Amino acid sequence: MRKKLVLGMSLLLAAAGIVLATLFLPVAVGTGTDELRAVRLGRPFWFVVQDQSCYSPPGDVWTTRFLSPWECPFAVVWWRFVLMQHPVGLEGEHSQHRLLGLK
Repeated sequence: MRKKLVLGMSLLLAAAGIVLATLFLPVAVGTGTDELRAVRLGRPFWFVVQDQSCYSPPGDVWTTRFLSPWECPFAVVWWRFVLMQHPVGLEGEHSQHRLLGLK
């Protein structure tokens, strides 16, 4: 029993670590001020938006990731977070994407 508990907790911690590591995967954003004010970090954290307007990268597209919250504040879009916690309906995940305007 104890081995199963230790194994289960280890797997849970490993899964949480992998999910949190996806926060630091690169995303491509435009270099306009408005686009940098609302950098969406992608799945599974598409409800997290970070303000990276303190930077002025060259070019039209900038590849970035989640940066230091002390330099670039972030916000959680709570309605998106709550909607992600809601179970998927009968039509599946695609109906949620249409509802939210995601591709």
